[in-house]
Order: sequence, then C-alpha cells, then structure tokens
Amino acid sequence: MNTEFQNKIKTILGKEFDAFIASYNNPTIKSIRVNTLKIDTNKLITAMSSNLNINPEVFTSIPWCSTGLYLNSNDITLGKQPYYHAGAYYIQEASAMIPVEILNPIPGDKVLDLCAAPGGKSVQIGVKLEGQGLLVTNDISPKRTKALTKNIQMAGINNAIVTNSTPDQLSKQYPSFFDKILVDAPCSGEGMFKKDKNAEKNWSNNYVLECQSIQRDILKEAIKMLKPGGKLVYSTCTFSPEENEDHIEFISTNFPTMHLDPLEPFASLSNGINGEKVLRAWPHLINGTGHFISSFKKDDSNISSLSPQISNDFYSESFDKFMEDFNSFYNGTIHQIKDNIYFLIDDIKFLKGPRVECMGLHLGSIKNDRFKPSQALATSLKIGMFKNILNLNLSDPLTLKYLKGETLNIDMDKGWVLICLDNMPLGWAKSTGSFLKNQYNPNWRMN
Repeated sequence: MNTEFQNKIKTILGKEFDAFIASYNNPTIKSIRVNTLKIDTNKLITAMSSNLNINPEVFTSIPWCSTGLYLNSNDITLGKQPYYHAGAYYIQEASAMIPVEILNPIPGDKVLDLCAAPGGKSVQIGVKLEGQGLLVTNDISPKRTKALTKNIQMAGINNAIVTNSTPDQLSKQYPSFFDKILVDAPCSGEGMFKKDKNAEKNWSNNYVLECQSIQRDILKEAIKMLKPGGKLVYSTCTFSPEENEDHIEFISTNFPTMHLDPLEPFASLSNGINGEKVLRAWPHLINGTGHFISSFKKDDSNISSLSPQISNDFYSESFDKFMEDFNSFYNGTIHQIKDNIYFLIDDIKFLKGPRVECMGLHLGSIKNDRFKPSQALATSLKIGMFKNILNLNLSDPLTLKYLKGETLNIDMDKGWVLICLDNMPLGWAKSTGSFLKNQYNPNWRMN
C-alpha cells in the first residue's frame, strides 16, 4: 500500500493503525438492501433461502439500515437471481447505506442526489419517498447516467427525474428548491483500495487536494439549490480530512446560513478525527469499506422556491386504448417529448438547460400511431393495477425463460400482458392468442 497514504493514516489513527491496515486483508462481506416498494425483508429472506437451498441465518441485519442485509456466503451470485431482476433488492456496500439514512427523506420531500451514479443511494432515497414528492438524480457522466436510469427503473421508482448535468446547470434551474440534498462527492476513494487497485495506484496527496477543490465547487452549487430550512448531507468513501472535516470550516465561513447538524456515533461509527460531530465508518471497526458522513442545515427564511407547472395537454388514441387495461393508475401529469410519453406525480416543469436522461416515469413510446409500453412502466406497477397479468414464481421454469427473452407458449387473450414474479412485475409480453411474444428489455436479459 502507498507509503505516503499509510503515514498519513497512522498520524490520524495512532494505535488503531495496525488494525486498519489488517482490515484490508479481511474478506469482503456481501450486502444488499431490500426494496420495500416490492417486498418486505422477511418474505425476501424466506423466498430466497428456500429457492437457493440455504439457511436463512446466512442473512444478517446491517445495524444502521433497517432494510440492509449482510449475506454471509460466497456461493451466491446476487446479480443473477430472478429477484434481483424484479428489483426486490439492490446490491450495495454496507457502509454506503449510511448517508441516506442520515438524510432521512420522507414521503413528500423534494430531494436531489447530485452525484448519483450508479444509483444505489438514489434508489434508497426513492424507496423512502414511497412515490410521493420528487427525486432529481443527477450525474455528470453520460455513460454512468444510463446505468443510473436503469437502476431507478428496475427499482420501480415512479417519481424521479434523471439528469446528466453539471451542478452549475442544475443550480440555475432549481434555486432554493430542494428540501434535502445528498452530495456523495467524487473523491480519492481511499475506502475503495481493497477492491479497486487503480484507486490505490493513482493515490497521492496532490490528488486529494484536487478532489477537495472539485468537492468545494460542487458544494457551492448544492447550497444554492437547498431550500431555507433544508438539509444537506455531504459524504465520501475516503478518509483524508482535506476531503472531509476540512469542508466544515469552508461551509461555515463562506455560507453563514449553513450550520453543522451534529451527528452522534452509533453502531461502531465514530465522530470526526478531532471530535467533530460528523460520522466516520472505519473499515477496522465495521463490516464495510468505510465512509464519511456530515450533515448541514440551512437557516429558515421567507424565500419562496421555484414552482412552475407543466400542462397536461397530451392525447393519443392508441395510448388511451392501452390505458383501458388498467384497473387503477397514479394521479399526476402525462406529457410528451418527441415520440416518448412520460408521467410526473409532482407537477414541475423542467426548464431548458440541463440534459435530461429521463423526465419522470417513462410510460412508453408512440410510433405509427401505436403505443408500446416501456420496461420502466412495467416495473413501477403494483399487482392489481393492470388487468392482464401472468404471475410466476421462483420455481417456475417460465421465470428464467422470460428473463432470458424467450417466447412463452401460453394461451391468453390477445393484447399486452404484465409478467410478474411473486406479485412483482418483471416486464411486458404481447399475446397473440396462442403464445406470448417476449417484450422484456433486451439490455436487461439474463445470459
């Protein structure tokens, strides 16, 4: 390991340094977070344990996240399980679950995840919002934003706008708007050394200072977007104080309306290196790679936030016909961008400027006057909303056939059919009357 890095950490940790270094040789424990929009924790444990023929005790609780589970087994490939494709859980490093727990979004909040890809924390926020309020989830990288969109859609989150913009572009559109903002900032990645050798190889103190400068630029724009009385959580997966505690003074000095929101240690988490009321998750003290978390509040005031409306002037005969197959649907606004149809629960106009990857819930597209429902619409639905369903289970061979994109030889009435797994929608099929044409997203299919 980099000698300069070791010397720096030894100065911080003192007697704990040897235990810290030894932790990098410990095996990594797999962890997942249950998506309670789809399934409750006990049902997931029971179903997966039975299907995989493993002891339910393999799953153990993560102390700082009520829906987080350690999986004490190396024999399970989590990304190849049908429940993963149903969005029943998200694979996430355990300490990375802490920042959103501290942010504590509640239904109805307007929340921004500013540096979001690949989307684990955004999914965690979206699940907590329970379809109420608004989630704007952003990343500056076009490629990473596509992965972010997939994870939002697979989780069935129906109240998110996914953007691919710089922080200064967003701050022009959303001044003093968000109730809560998460800045899980790009950093030197010292907590990732165990699984990312490039992070260790590229490390230098100069790189730490470069990251600090980028983080401060991001924070400046994030604070502009925070509503008076709002809450901002800043986090990293690194240990250098330049990227962590040093920002406390930077924020308090440059933004007098922002104040540190004190955090008390719990579940083997500790405070800052000089006793600052922030949280540090050290890898030698927890089952996780490590994280830094701080929380700030903005003074309340009478400043009003941006609240424009979007018109609901969309009409399509083929879309209306498709909607006849619903027993119920969400309340909100339907709007069209080119050939694509979107839905927003929270009626907010997204102004020109930011690059939008997904403007709310993507319902589908219209071509040649025919409406084709989207994968995102399918995974967002609850059982009972759509009339025509085929509900499979984990032991049914048709489940894997569907997830692999194969045709299902089943007689059903002609039209669109929602394919479900244990009451969790997987995607669409089109019935010819004698068999089901598979419409599962080709990019999501199992090999």
